[in-house]
Amino acid sequence: MILRHCFMMKGDLIMKKINWKKQATKVGLFCILSSGIAVTTTTVLNNVSIVHAATVDESSARKITIHAYEKSDTNGVSRGNGVELNTSGWDAADKVPVADGTAFKIQRVAPLEEQPASSIDPKNSTTYEVDMSFGSDGEAVVTTSDGVANYIFGTGSANDGYYLVTFVNDQNGTTDSAEFQPTIVSIPLTNTTGDGFIYDVHIYPKVDTTFDVDADKYLDLLDSGDQSKKTESFFAGDEVTWDLDTKLPEVSKFLTWNDGTGKGIVITDTLNGDLSFNTADGENGVLTFGLYTKSEPTTGADYTEVEEVTFAYGADYTTVIANNSNPTDPDTGVNKVITATFTQDGYQKIYEYIHADADGHPERLTAEYHIIGSLKTIIDPDATGKISNEFTATVNGVSETSNGGGGIDEDPETPDPENPPGPSIYLGGFKFEKIDSSNNTISLADAEFKLATSQENAIAGRYLKKNTDGKIIDYGDNGYDSATDYVAVTGENGIGEFKGLKLTDHEKAPGEATDEELNMPRDYWISETKAPQTATSGYQLLTEPVKVTVTVTSYNDTAKDLVTIKNDKKFDLPFTGGAGLTALIAIAAALIGFAVFPFKKLRKNEK
Repeated sequence: MILRHCFMMKGDLIMKKINWKKQATKVGLFCILSSGIAVTTTTVLNNVSIVHAATVDESSARKITIHAYEKSDTNGVSRGNGVELNTSGWDAADKVPVADGTAFKIQRVAPLEEQPASSIDPKNSTTYEVDMSFGSDGEAVVTTSDGVANYIFGTGSANDGYYLVTFVNDQNGTTDSAEFQPTIVSIPLTNTTGDGFIYDVHIYPKVDTTFDVDADKYLDLLDSGDQSKKTESFFAGDEVTWDLDTKLPEVSKFLTWNDGTGKGIVITDTLNGDLSFNTADGENGVLTFGLYTKSEPTTGADYTEVEEVTFAYGADYTTVIANNSNPTDPDTGVNKVITATFTQDGYQKIYEYIHADADGHPERLTAEYHIIGSLKTIIDPDATGKISNEFTATVNGVSETSNGGGGIDEDPETPDPENPPGPSIYLGGFKFEKIDSSNNTISLADAEFKLATSQENAIAGRYLKKNTDGKIIDYGDNGYDSATDYVAVTGENGIGEFKGLKLTDHEKAPGEATDEELNMPRDYWISETKAPQTATSGYQLLTEPVKVTVTVTSYNDTAKDLVTIKNDKKFDLPFTGGAGLTALIAIAAALIGFAVFPFKKLRKNEK
């Protein structure tokens, strides 16, 4: 009856004058699998036997069972045969299951017209046709906590055919050569003895779980979203927030904690000696974390915070700060270091969000995720010049130290786009020399100077100030009224200095900035507020403020390049006191006496 039906189908195809050869291939496959004729066809495809034979069981459910393990050096040395394997004798490293929720995609495929089944190359989509009736993009199947995933096609030979199994837990929705290779599975599959069929075909994919960590540091990334920020300048004592960006590797989306063995996220930041951790709000406020997604490709502000995931200090991560009160000492190795370690709860929050309700939110499995930490630091009151900062991100035992995200290129003539400089902050300073205007060899000590950010402010006496913590505050900024003037006093060598001064930011890409822009020049006005006085002579105060241009390197200028400020001696005035004056007064008094005595005598005689 089946054979009669098959011949009728063939005749119908010919009568309708359609592409009967292509359809006949499919009809023939159906007829052979559906009949009881003892016909066996065996092909070898990528070392996997694909067998179709007669006497199929119409009552058996067709099924693929996936046993997904993390790839090791030894597992997978021999190919499976479609039956469930006894793994009790395997080494523990060879049977570490991939995490709950690892996704695979199953598609029904057929060889191209007039091509044998052996022509199907699972890694080359031009060698087969996809049956779109079997799901528009195939069917997804995900593993449970033991790494096992099952897909039941249905009962009977109508479900028989060739199926492409692909690993999909990566950003592009498909696998690459480093991970599980696409595989063709024939349903049903001839058993190992060749005398029957396997209807539940077991496969054992080995997923390569190795990966690289991507760590970058930025300035104001979360506030501005600007990855291209090149520089930023501050006053000494200012707070600077560094954004520590750790891109989670794709493989982390399916790696559960596995009892903590080798799993985890650790962020370590060792500070430059001119920085300290800002612990004003307690240790829990120094470094805070958030989970973000990022659109690709882009270099702009396309970070979106995952509001469903929040990390609580102490519960989801902990921090340890060492030597915050000590400067970085290259001789003793004493450094200021903060280490943040995610707990199992914090790690699981990320995983659970990604894999929760995969059917309702499939985009979570393919999104690019970033953990971004906001690190608060304070600039040392005596800082000047360039201050850089890096951090190290370790994810599941794999580490990378940040080096990207902007900053002034050390060699702007030959920028390296593949290895951009890290972010840096900049402060300026300068030294000045106070000397006698008529004799350059005479250095003047104890002269006092103040500094203003404009000539107008200098004339009005609105100088830079410092608060009790050494933070420099400009006129109009918070805390200005309660702070005290920033005063520089010349020493015995006549040298004075101002440090920790804010410069002019620029936003040029590496290699595009001019030399002047790289130096970030900014003008300040210095006013003399107390002239030097000596035992033998005094000096005149300067009558006008002096403009000084400050750059990144101006503080390190050599002696010949110092700002020179000359003082004129005060002019000598006539003597207006001492013994000579007393004598003149005595003589004048005597003369007056002589004049008065005759006058009194004359009046007496008149009486």
